[in-house]
This record gives sequence, C-alpha cells and structure tokens, in this order.
Amino acid sequence: MTSPDILEMDFDSYLETIRRFTDEELIPGEAAMVEAGDVPPALMARIAENGLFGITLPREWGGLDWSMEQQVRLTLEFTRASPVYRSRFSTTIGLCSQILHDHGTDAQKETYLRDMATGRCVTSFALTEPGAGSDATAVTTTAVRDGGQYVINGHKRFITNGAWA
Repeated sequence: MTSPDILEMDFDSYLETIRRFTDEELIPGEAAMVEAGDVPPALMARIAENGLFGITLPREWGGLDWSMEQQVRLTLEFTRASPVYRSRFSTTIGLCSQILHDHGTDAQKETYLRDMATGRCVTSFALTEPGAGSDATAVTTTAVRDGGQYVINGHKRFITNGAWA
C-alpha cells in the first residue's frame, strides 16, 4: 500500500524521496537480494509503500498520476540500483497496468488496477520463445477465440515476473 505521505508530495519532493530510497535501501539491499536469489519481501513492501507500482496510473486507481516524462526521471533514479528491482515493478507500470487502463474493460479495471498500483497484483510478460528470442515478429504462439474465451497455444521462456505473478 502506498504511504499516505507519498500521496501528498509534489513531484520534486517525490523524486528526492526515490533518490534517497535508492541510495539508502535499494543499493544497500543488493547483496542480500543476490544471496537470497530474490528481492526480500520486506524490500518489496518498501517499494510498494514508495508508490513505485503505480507511478503513472491515475489516482482514482491508487496510482500517483505522474506523466511518462516524470516516470523516465524516476527511472533514472531507481535504475542506479540493480535492474532486478526495476523488473519486479516496471512490468506492472509499463507493460500491464497502462495497457489495461487504456484498453481494458471496466470490469477488468475494477478487478486489477488498484491492486496493481499498490503491488498486491504482480504482473508478468511473456514474449520470448524458443527459436524467436524476443523478436515479436517471429513468435509462433497463437490465441484463438473459442466461444467466450481464448485458447492459447505456444511455448514461452524467460517470462518476466513469471515466478511471482
């Protein structure tokens, strides 16, 4: 859950908060993360408290409603630390929540967006395939409508956040 203090900040104050968080918690936490083979749950909770799962989502969905330009400025701060941190939440902020916000049904938005913005719903991204790598034009996975659902057939590998989604 995003800290109430975060919700009251202007952008420059928030940027400074993320700069300090990166210096004081993310970078020092890298050794423990490597040793554990995962981002410790307590640090994931701190990432959520700092609002990083909802950077660009509107406040009505629990986000911070920063612009894409502001997101880039924030990214420059937190990517001074291990890219593992970024991959744990940027899949949610860039690939999944924005697509759902812009193109999802009202029911999908109600079901997922608030939990995405607070880190309770972890999302994943599955592009890479054997023989295609991450070349989106070479993937062979298919999604075929079958009545009211889709049947997906194919093989994926290196699924970002697949272990937590």
